[in-house]
Amino acid sequence: MTNNSNTHLWAPSQEAIQSAHMTRFMRAVAAETGTSLSSFKDLYEWSINDLETFWSCVWDYCGVIGHKGPPPYMIPSAKMWGTQFFPQGSLNYAENLLRRRDDETALFFWGEDQVKRTISFRQLYDQVSRLVQHFKQMGLKKGDRVAAYVPNTPEAIIAIWSSCSPDFGVSGVLDRFQQIEPKILIVADSYIYKG
Repeated sequence: MTNNSNTHLWAPSQEAIQSAHMTRFMRAVAAETGTSLSSFKDLYEWSINDLETFWSCVWDYCGVIGHKGPPPYMIPSAKMWGTQFFPQGSLNYAENLLRRRDDETALFFWGEDQVKRTISFRQLYDQVSRLVQHFKQMGLKKGDRVAAYVPNTPEAIIAIWSSCSPDFGVSGVLDRFQQIEPKILIVADSYIYKG
């Protein structure tokens, strides 16, 4: 059997190519920067040669809710993890994740063949809103920390908190939570593991 690298098993239609996010992003880049990108290879090369402009265009194209801040949008570092993106920017993570409030499915959950659930974007927004209101009634304010000792369920993502799985054990949970000194601790009373 010969391997002919020129034989394609599948190719998208021109209509699919023209409506793809990658193609639309390349057109947006051209409109915003005047950079002509006619292929994925062109996009790739440009993205690694002009990182700051690339990430600024990604922010714009993705419709990130927030403020990029003034340039520079990227401060490189000798080590990748030291690179700063949008160092004077700000955004609200929850505001971006909860922008949709429709009945499309936001979460699919299937817990060990025993529990199956879906949560819509509208339901997720409503659950987050109720929890935030409850936290405010409890006196939680900006800068306070919330910790959760919960299993991997949809409820584990309804708020932004430091979490530990019940698998961590007592010493792991104490090590993590003592470092952040949470004002509120949320705990699950049980979880399913191997039935």
